[in-house]
Amino acid sequence: MKKLVLFAVLCAMCIGAAAQSVDDIWMLLQNGKVPEAKKKIDELMPSNQNSPKAWLYRANVYLRIYSRDDERLKKNPSYVSKDPDAIYIAYESFYRTLELDPKQETVKSISGLMDPTTGQITCAGPLYNIGIEAYKAKNWEKAEKYLDASAKCYKLAGGGQFLNNSYYFLAMIGKETKGDEGYINALNKAIEQQSNYANIYVMAYDYYNESKNNEKCAQVLKAAKKHVAEKEKGIIYALEIGHLLNEPEKDTAAIDKCFKNALTFAKDTSASIEIIYHLVNAKAYDKAKIMLDSAYEAHPNSFAINGAYAYNYFMNANEYTSLISGVTTDKTKSFDERKALADQYKEEQRQYMEWAHEWAEKTYAIKKDDVTNIRILHQMKVQLHKEMPAELEEIYQQLQKH
Repeated sequence: MKKLVLFAVLCAMCIGAAAQSVDDIWMLLQNGKVPEAKKKIDELMPSNQNSPKAWLYRANVYLRIYSRDDERLKKNPSYVSKDPDAIYIAYESFYRTLELDPKQETVKSISGLMDPTTGQITCAGPLYNIGIEAYKAKNWEKAEKYLDASAKCYKLAGGGQFLNNSYYFLAMIGKETKGDEGYINALNKAIEQQSNYANIYVMAYDYYNESKNNEKCAQVLKAAKKHVAEKEKGIIYALEIGHLLNEPEKDTAAIDKCFKNALTFAKDTSASIEIIYHLVNAKAYDKAKIMLDSAYEAHPNSFAINGAYAYNYFMNANEYTSLISGVTTDKTKSFDERKALADQYKEEQRQYMEWAHEWAEKTYAIKKDDVTNIRILHQMKVQLHKEMPAELEEIYQQLQKH
């Protein structure tokens, strides 16, 4: 019995000593003794893996280390930190604190320390910046690690453009490291996190649309209409029009309803143009023209609107290439029928090319350095056998070198 009592007393003494040792770090931090605090917390962590208080101390210590090193780096660009992963360790420790103590019952009363929620939000910016630098350097493993962490932190902070950027770059990293599978998995992860960024859904939709997976396209659109920010919903309705046009049985009423919904979000020229380009890419050329006519009436000298007209007619003209090819090899029709239909398609294609050329010239007169418009205008002049201005040819040849 005496042995059991002695054992219990020793255990209590050890727990008390450990707690006291962890609490010693608080005093070290208050006195600005960051190196000593780091040494102590590193020694204590192996035996305090389940202590939210220890993780919170660790987070604050490494956040101080990062802040100190960041200040030194600003004063001396050649400074090299001994703890290059300090901000990630801080984030990881704040995250672990919340995992162990979701309601912050044991850590909320510790004055002088940053709480785990605020701590993660504070880590978001540095994590993102380091992730982007790693991305630029093509250090994919580090970029993914830091941008995934930044996404979680920005999500906790309520979202925003940097969260959207994090999701986008994670998809690009997935494509670089794991091909199409990594790309779509990253996009689906962002969708599961209820991203409100329209571009994530556009990218996922385009991926499934190219593989003709209509079921997945429908799932992406359903999630998008639920989560995408209100101001970007017009883009989603434009995608849905494309989805409906891909169906074997065209539901005209549903298409018109989607278009009406898209129009309600075309509140300014910028929003209208973005929706129009998605309509063109969805091959809804007639719907795009309706929006263009309305936008042009209000802003006839807009470079963006004139350029969108050229793009719409250019893409429409390109559709006829496959139509002409298909009819000339159609063995169900007689030679005369094939020739008559091919001639009709060629004439219609030429008309769209003329319109594309006309609007590309108008756009070029407004702005001479738009790459897309220069390529359209040059191609139309070549195909329509029109005179090529020396200036346009020179600009085009310069583009070909890049």
